[in-house]
Amino acid sequence: MSYKVLVWNPDGIIGEEQRQALEMGGYKAQWAEKINNGLQILSQEKPDIVICDYGCFGEGRKFVDKVRDDTKYNDVPIIGMGFNNSNGLLYSLKKPFPHDLARYMGLVFRRLERRKSKNQE
Repeated sequence: MSYKVLVWNPDGIIGEEQRQALEMGGYKAQWAEKINNGLQILSQEKPDIVICDYGCFGEGRKFVDKVRDDTKYNDVPIIGMGFNNSNGLLYSLKKPFPHDLARYMGLVFRRLERRKSKNQE
Protein backbone atom coordinates (compact mmCIF):
# COMPACT_ATOMS: atom_id res chain seq x y z
CA MET A 1 0.00 0.00 0.00
CA SER A 2 1.34 3.41 -0.93
CA TYR A 3 0.55 5.92 1.77
CA LYS A 4 -0.37 9.50 0.89
CA VAL A 5 1.53 12.27 2.64
CA LEU A 6 0.90 16.00 2.58
CA VAL A 7 3.95 18.15 3.25
CA TRP A 8 2.98 21.65 4.36
CA ASN A 9 6.00 23.92 4.29
CA PRO A 10 6.10 27.58 3.21
CA ASP A 11 9.78 27.23 2.29
CA GLY A 12 9.69 26.09 -1.34
CA ILE A 13 13.15 24.55 -1.40
CA ILE A 14 12.73 22.53 1.78
CA GLY A 15 9.12 21.57 1.02
CA GLU A 16 10.09 20.24 -2.38
CA GLU A 17 13.07 18.35 -0.91
CA GLN A 18 10.78 16.70 1.62
CA ARG A 19 8.27 15.78 -1.08
CA GLN A 20 11.00 14.28 -3.25
CA ALA A 21 12.50 12.31 -0.34
CA LEU A 22 9.12 10.80 0.42
CA GLU A 23 8.40 9.99 -3.24
CA MET A 24 11.78 8.27 -3.51
CA GLY A 25 10.80 6.24 -0.45
CA GLY A 26 7.65 4.98 -2.16
CA TYR A 27 5.07 7.39 -0.76
CA LYS A 28 2.63 9.47 -2.75
CA ALA A 29 3.59 12.92 -1.51
CA GLN A 30 2.26 16.37 -2.25
CA TRP A 31 3.61 19.68 -1.07
CA ALA A 32 1.71 22.84 -0.19
CA GLU A 33 3.23 26.16 0.76
CA LYS A 34 0.06 28.12 1.58
CA ILE A 35 -2.57 27.31 4.18
CA ASN A 36 -5.40 27.30 1.63
CA ASN A 37 -3.44 25.03 -0.71
CA GLY A 38 -2.88 22.58 2.12
CA LEU A 39 -6.54 22.57 3.08
CA GLN A 40 -7.53 22.04 -0.56
CA ILE A 41 -5.18 19.05 -0.87
CA LEU A 42 -6.54 17.63 2.41
CA SER A 43 -10.07 17.93 1.10
CA GLN A 44 -9.39 16.46 -2.34
CA GLU A 45 -6.66 13.88 -1.73
CA LYS A 46 -7.40 12.72 1.84
CA PRO A 47 -3.77 12.06 2.82
CA ASP A 48 -2.95 9.48 5.46
CA ILE A 49 -0.68 11.88 7.33
CA VAL A 50 0.53 15.50 7.26
CA ILE A 51 4.05 16.74 7.86
CA CYS A 52 3.89 20.40 8.86
CA ASP A 53 6.61 22.99 9.45
CA TYR A 54 4.98 23.95 12.71
CA GLY A 55 7.55 26.53 13.77
CA CYS A 56 7.46 28.67 10.64
CA PHE A 57 6.49 32.25 11.58
CA GLY A 58 3.22 31.15 13.20
CA GLU A 59 1.81 29.92 9.89
CA GLY A 60 2.32 26.27 10.79
CA ARG A 61 0.31 26.69 13.95
CA LYS A 62 -2.46 28.41 11.98
CA PHE A 63 -2.50 25.53 9.52
CA VAL A 64 -2.70 22.91 12.28
CA ASP A 65 -5.46 24.85 14.04
CA LYS A 66 -7.51 25.03 10.83
CA VAL A 67 -7.07 21.29 10.24
CA ARG A 68 -8.04 20.44 13.82
CA ASP A 69 -11.09 22.76 13.68
CA ASP A 70 -12.54 21.09 10.57
CA THR A 71 -14.45 17.86 11.22
CA LYS A 72 -13.76 16.61 7.68
CA TYR A 73 -10.11 15.97 8.44
CA ASN A 74 -9.42 16.73 12.08
CA ASP A 75 -8.47 13.09 12.68
CA VAL A 76 -5.59 13.09 10.16
CA PRO A 77 -2.33 12.55 12.08
CA ILE A 78 0.08 15.50 11.93
CA ILE A 79 3.83 15.42 12.44
CA GLY A 80 5.21 18.83 13.34
CA MET A 81 8.68 19.95 12.39
CA GLY A 82 10.65 22.46 14.40
CA PHE A 83 8.48 22.40 17.52
CA ASN A 84 7.92 20.30 20.61
CA ASN A 85 5.15 17.73 20.49
CA SER A 86 1.98 19.56 21.48
CA ASN A 87 -1.32 20.95 20.24
CA GLY A 88 -2.61 17.80 18.60
CA LEU A 89 0.61 16.77 16.87
CA LEU A 90 1.30 13.05 16.59
CA TYR A 91 5.11 13.47 16.68
CA SER A 92 7.60 16.24 16.22
CA LEU A 93 10.85 16.30 14.28
CA LYS A 94 13.77 18.59 14.82
CA LYS A 95 15.04 20.73 11.99
CA PRO A 96 16.71 20.12 9.68
CA PHE A 97 14.49 17.23 8.66
CA PRO A 98 16.08 13.80 8.73
CA HIS A 99 17.66 12.69 5.48
CA ASP A 100 16.05 9.32 6.02
CA LEU A 101 12.59 10.89 6.17
CA ALA A 102 10.98 8.07 4.17
CA ARG A 103 12.38 5.45 6.56
CA TYR A 104 11.16 7.48 9.54
CA MET A 105 7.69 7.68 7.98
CA GLY A 106 7.71 3.89 7.59
CA LEU A 107 8.13 3.61 11.37
CA VAL A 108 5.31 6.09 11.94
CA PHE A 109 2.95 4.23 9.61
CA ARG A 110 3.73 0.90 11.30
CA ARG A 111 2.87 2.46 14.68
CA LEU A 112 -0.37 3.88 13.28
CA GLU A 113 -1.32 0.48 11.84
CA ARG A 114 -0.68 -1.19 15.21
CA ARG A 115 -2.87 1.42 16.94
CA LYS A 116 -5.62 0.83 14.39
CA SER A 117 -5.43 -2.94 14.92
CA LYS A 118 -5.65 -2.57 18.70
CA ASN A 119 -8.62 -0.21 18.44
CA GLN A 120 -10.47 -2.67 16.19
CA GLU A 121 -10.04 -5.59 18.62
